[in-house]
Amino acid sequence: MRKFTYEEVKISFEDRGYELLENEYISTRVKMRFRCPKHPNDEQITNFDQFMRLGIGCTCCSGNKKSIDDLKVDFEKRGFKLLETKYVNAREQMRYICKKHPNNINYMSYDSFAKGNGCPLCYNEIKSEKLKNSENNPNWNGGITPLSNVLRNSIKEWKKISLAKYGFRCALSNEWSDDIQIHHPKSFETIRDEVMKELGFYERKKLDNYNQDEIQLILEKLELRNEEILGIPLKKEIHILFHKLYGRKNNTPQQFDEFKNRWEKGEFVGLFPNKDGILMNLPKSKYVELFSLLTGHTKSFVIRNTREFGENSGFRFIFGKQTYQAWIKNGRIHCEIFLENAYQNTWYFDFTSYEIDWDSIEREQANKLKR
Repeated sequence: MRKFTYEEVKISFEDRGYELLENEYISTRVKMRFRCPKHPNDEQITNFDQFMRLGIGCTCCSGNKKSIDDLKVDFEKRGFKLLETKYVNAREQMRYICKKHPNNINYMSYDSFAKGNGCPLCYNEIKSEKLKNSENNPNWNGGITPLSNVLRNSIKEWKKISLAKYGFRCALSNEWSDDIQIHHPKSFETIRDEVMKELGFYERKKLDNYNQDEIQLILEKLELRNEEILGIPLKKEIHILFHKLYGRKNNTPQQFDEFKNRWEKGEFVGLFPNKDGILMNLPKSKYVELFSLLTGHTKSFVIRNTREFGENSGFRFIFGKQTYQAWIKNGRIHCEIFLENAYQNTWYFDFTSYEIDWDSIEREQANKLKR
């Protein structure tokens, strides 16, 4: 492929109404900044390959990205004033002011904002008020409650943030469920003991061994440690399986990474039946791999055109007149193909190799003939 000149690239952006903000062009893979005239306050980024081959342009126009004006409205609804004039991406730290504390400038990414995080001063005020009223708290129990129970109850906000990060779904099965539990990548007991040893409080086990200042210090230290590693939402049965395999003490993030890898390879298929029979949900990445192999499209293209659908938490890939939709059924990936919304055929695939499972296809066809 010949190399484009800077002038050719600049003209290509201008032909679509965009302003290229770079002064040089390096290659089709190098990211470049540009601006859409409809959203002049938002600097956007793409490379020339995506721009030309895939037609990627202004994400605000396509509805995939919020504009700076959208963000200002979102912040305003929560009682905050956003101080930025442009929006880069959801991970970029942005300055804002809480109307209750106008003399303090805070920093937060939109990802954190969307998870429910807010003004740290407001949070500290609420936490201090709870500590003042601790003797009226059912966890106090006359000063004889084990300290560990109170510390565990103090991480409810951490659990909410962890749930929000994963969209209130199980991190592995991608399902909504009433029995979601929060897994500590690093055991709560390990974090608790590290905090207590650091403060020199390890020998005191009961609440009545501490004054209010000491309890607040413990809670603050514990909160900081937990913020370093957010929890991982898991369905109860999956959480039980993890601890059955790796035990309940001294768990580590490396153990969960290994467990997740085993899950994605399909090692635990068939262990979790539901009302429809044997069923296990796979992460979106596995469906993307399958759709990419079936159609020849790049994974990045498939990701942008794949959406979740149905009660079985399957995924649907649409391009042009064709639609592929897949979910787990009878211990295999069940994939239906449509042309102009008309059903064409059904295929079954292996979880790991994506090889066609002809036995399952023949059984499906035989069942249809019986009906």
